[in-house]
Amino acid sequence: MVHYVLVNTFDLKFIHYLSILSVVKNQKPDVIYIHCNCRQLSGQYWQRLSRLSNITNIPIELKEREMSKHIFGRKVNPQMFKWHSADYTRVNVLIEYGGIYLDTDVYVVNSLDEYRNNDMTLDFEANDEFIGSQTLIARKNATFMRLWLETYRNYQYNCWMCNSAHFPTQIVKRRPDLVQRTAADAFGCNINVVCPLLFLRYDSQWRNRFHTVHLLARGNGYTKGEKCLRGKQQFNDFIDEKYIYAMNRTFGEMGRDLLDFEKQLLD
Repeated sequence: MVHYVLVNTFDLKFIHYLSILSVVKNQKPDVIYIHCNCRQLSGQYWQRLSRLSNITNIPIELKEREMSKHIFGRKVNPQMFKWHSADYTRVNVLIEYGGIYLDTDVYVVNSLDEYRNNDMTLDFEANDEFIGSQTLIARKNATFMRLWLETYRNYQYNCWMCNSAHFPTQIVKRRPDLVQRTAADAFGCNINVVCPLLFLRYDSQWRNRFHTVHLLARGNGYTKGEKCLRGKQQFNDFIDEKYIYAMNRTFGEMGRDLLDFEKQLLD
């Protein structure tokens, strides 16, 4: 099973759609769960996913879930609520269900099945400074995930990534036996590798380089535009289908590959 977490999001964006479409095409899970503090999702991309779900027989289920406003008695920073509560929720989801967790801007390039027999699989960013938490694969009630949950007793109100990346890294360093670390860049979370390959040039070998790729996008725009795109304003546009079909970089081909897959299913 594959899990996503959405907080205070009620309509599915194009980037969300590409991510889920990549799962349908390349992972083919038994079920896709979207954990959300909402009763329903709207928008054309949610409607299109519903049609694809019926065609492929891959259930895409919305799981209404209250997002925590307090973590072990400490109030969640309201300015970081959307991210801190999502971070905390994904830890609990993997403990409860197991499976594959993906950020909503992760593109699945190749099947992740080879990692599913491990208790816990994750990737590291550059220099082992912190884990790449965009793609996480765990068995239900995995020891690493339970230890990660315990770090939230020291919830860092004002720290963007302490609980989501830095603290779990310390667990790995103390207990490397608890996790299977992927080969370099297998989960595509290193910005210094991903940015030039996806957005600044065309690489015909992208299908052979990754299992997943973090697209560094939020909603329908880039999250690291200035750093990642090096001031190339023509790539700071609103990311939609028109943009994908016009882009002559690797990301353009990746997006077109999924949209062509959708078209073939619907024809």
